[in-house]
Amino acid sequence: MNIKKIFTLGICASCFAASVFAYNPPVQGENIFGFANPYQLTYGNSVAGGALFNVTPATTVYNPALGSMEKRFGLDFGYTGIFGGEKYDSGFEAGFLAPTKYCNITTEVFGLFANSATMQIGNTMHIKTSVSKEITDKFSLGIGLGAGVNWGYGTDWSVAADIGALYNFGTLGFMENFRIGAAVLNLGKTFNALDTRGVDGSSARTDWFGYPGFATFKIGAAAEFVNQKNFVLGLSLDVTSPCFMNLIVDSGVQMRIANMVTVTSSWQYNMKEHFAGCHSWFPTVGVIVKLGGVNTSFTGNKDWSTSDISIGGAYKNINNYYHAGSIGASVKLGQADKEGPQIEVGEFEVEEDD
Repeated sequence: MNIKKIFTLGICASCFAASVFAYNPPVQGENIFGFANPYQLTYGNSVAGGALFNVTPATTVYNPALGSMEKRFGLDFGYTGIFGGEKYDSGFEAGFLAPTKYCNITTEVFGLFANSATMQIGNTMHIKTSVSKEITDKFSLGIGLGAGVNWGYGTDWSVAADIGALYNFGTLGFMENFRIGAAVLNLGKTFNALDTRGVDGSSARTDWFGYPGFATFKIGAAAEFVNQKNFVLGLSLDVTSPCFMNLIVDSGVQMRIANMVTVTSSWQYNMKEHFAGCHSWFPTVGVIVKLGGVNTSFTGNKDWSTSDISIGGAYKNINNYYHAGSIGASVKLGQADKEGPQIEVGEFEVEEDD
């Protein structure tokens, strides 16, 4: 290797090291949409639709392509209390998913108000909209656009786009409903002009890169490993890298019992938070109960006379004494089609010419 190549390699390595050193988001700054509701808290940030494929409007924040497979109008809303710090913090979300003839549309509003020193994100409000479409019966694409504001430690704004893809292999070996997803998130301006406290403890705005991280790359897979009549077990695994300056690994496990109760859990490894000494090694845990066939005739739409409503709660340890508890619900209006369209072929006569 000649001197010129060595010099070039050294410059590149120095630039990369400087950028990694400058990367200093607040604790959980890459997870500001994860405190929305119980499912989000234990979802494992899955880009492939979760261990047991279940899409709500909020989950499309990880991959805008996820909404493409939903055939029913959906609603979700949730509230999360964050306690144990100097102040009581909180988060919430509300949104909808609307299937249309040409594409599926999702809109979601997120709020997170975290002002304790342990997780000093500030007061944030976001709105995200995405459109998604099934290109084939196995492959989907999606694109989203979001905007947000942050106040409390200065004021700042964000506008960024997301793109994502999802491929469903179906049955692959002993795995069922095997899916792979990929997304690139936060393509635009993120929060980078605030005096919030970063992972390393400093609060100088010039010390860090911004959050959520610009050009966050995500790839993940999920599948069902046990699929019996009254018991289904699924696992998910995701790898995330905000502009290649951090490594985040998420894993999730979900168990559905009697098609009514779903027990969810997830665990995350955040390399930056680990080396800064503010990483939690405890998994999240949640329970979601599905109430099928609920009378929703008040909607005035005969196709929505009965619907599926899911309610749940979840817990997450953020860091030592700092905790989050969440409650929420999701609604899927109408009932899923279990049979294909019935086509009847009538008899007809052929007239013969004389």
